Amino acid sequence: MAHTDRGWVHHRYNLSQCRMGTTHTEEVRKKISAAMRLSHAKRRQKAEAARAASGVQMLELEATLMRRHDPAHQNLPSLLELLGPQELRDIAAGGGGTEGMRALARERLVMSVTSLRHELSAWMQAQAAERGATPSMRATASSHPAVYAKFVRFVALKQALRHLEEGRQGSSM
Repeated sequence: MAHTDRGWVHHRYNLSQCRMGTTHTEEVRKKISAAMRLSHAKRRQKAEAARAASGVQMLELEATLMRRHDPAHQNLPSLLELLGPQELRDIAAGGGGTEGMRALARERLVMSVTSLRHELSAWMQAQAAERGATPSMRATASSHPAVYAKFVRFVALKQALRHLEEGRQGSSM
């Protein structure tokens, strides 16, 4: 039986190194530890950059989803139209954009999330009253694709808002 526990594998490796007489000195251990800290820091930076990029994609996706599935908001300009793609990338990265642009983006997202929350909760209450229970997401996707698209958009907008808030808190620290 193969063990998948990394601690066990490292322990076995260390034991075999001891038997072979190739254990590390304290100085070498410190160098290895420093290198591992550096690699963890680089991995963390890459993950943060990926999260920032996904936040930008969510904000850009918001413009098309709003036009396609929410006719009440068709007359309102999207974030992409108000700010432009570079400003959205700067805001999502938490580094650029003026405080006014960030506030505008946040306000736009809050309005969209609130509107969708009210609309979807009303639909869910109507379904619960009509059928006795709300349908699952799978059933909603097949029977009410427009409502399912609103659920998807609601989740995407909430994530974009959360990401924007994290960027704002990170820049104020």
